[in-house]
Amino acid sequence: MFVCAMISADGFHCFNSGDISVSCSSFTSSFPSRLLGALPMIIARGESDCCKRSTVATQGTMRIDSTRSCTRRYMYQTVQHEKQLAIENKRQSWWNIFRGVDGLRTIISMFALLSQQFLGLSLFYTYSSYFFSIAGLEDPFQATVITNAVQLAIILLVVASVDKLGRRNICCSGLTILWFSNVAVGILGLVETNKATSSLLVTFSCIWVVGLQMSGSTGWGYVGETSAQRLRAYTAGFSAAISVVAGIVMSVLVPYMLNENEWNWNLKTAWFYAGVGLPFVIASWFLIPETARRSAAELDELFEAKVKPWRFHKTETSTQKAYKAQHATDDS
Repeated sequence: MFVCAMISADGFHCFNSGDISVSCSSFTSSFPSRLLGALPMIIARGESDCCKRSTVATQGTMRIDSTRSCTRRYMYQTVQHEKQLAIENKRQSWWNIFRGVDGLRTIISMFALLSQQFLGLSLFYTYSSYFFSIAGLEDPFQATVITNAVQLAIILLVVASVDKLGRRNICCSGLTILWFSNVAVGILGLVETNKATSSLLVTFSCIWVVGLQMSGSTGWGYVGETSAQRLRAYTAGFSAAISVVAGIVMSVLVPYMLNENEWNWNLKTAWFYAGVGLPFVIASWFLIPETARRSAAELDELFEAKVKPWRFHKTETSTQKAYKAQHATDDS
């Protein structure tokens, strides 16, 4: 029997629904995901009828009413808890995404996507064909097709393994792979171009794409998971926007770096990204937390308790303690 742990302003409580109940993470796997992601905002606006219809749409009309009710009550309790904290701290406006614990959550939310911009996204992805042609490859389009095929394969592997391996391990490892790939390509820029270096360039570019997809797939997950539910719309919008702004700047600079009539850095451009990207790689291992198999209430508790991000996966929350206590009661 599962237990649905709900959080309110005065602490954590556990609710059962007879023989059938819902776990704290059950609603996160429901579809359609876009509609489900909007439920906290619907609840925050007080639209209870719309919330009921949305819950039916995401969990199906055949689900037992007590299960849907438990889902709604769980999300309602979480939103109300966050509102109460915001009122107590007078942090209700949109700019609160930059303050205190919410500011840290905003940084974590945008960190992976922003890091990609400083680890060669424009070089290896946006201008990939141009980069390969400048590097001397005979068929730049073929190299681009190869890297895209690798990317599709990695997407499937990440989807299949993300809950088992964890988001933090995949994301931070992906950013680290991006950095090492830049160093490897930069070394190729120091030697004479020949057929062997061209083959190595394609190989390292494929490895770079592996890191890109590892950090990108999990990075977009952090945009939605680490922000507080009452500020999710603002945090997600800001995180995506700041990454786009950095991408625009890099998209302007990269053609100058590669063009023979401008800066003519050629493969040495990768050294630029290795230099500016190193602080992001190091910081990621200390800043990005493990959010796999954590409910919104558990993440709120961990952030409010100011648990170090790299210790999230080792910290037992009140929800987990309540779950274990319920199981111990059932077993006895």
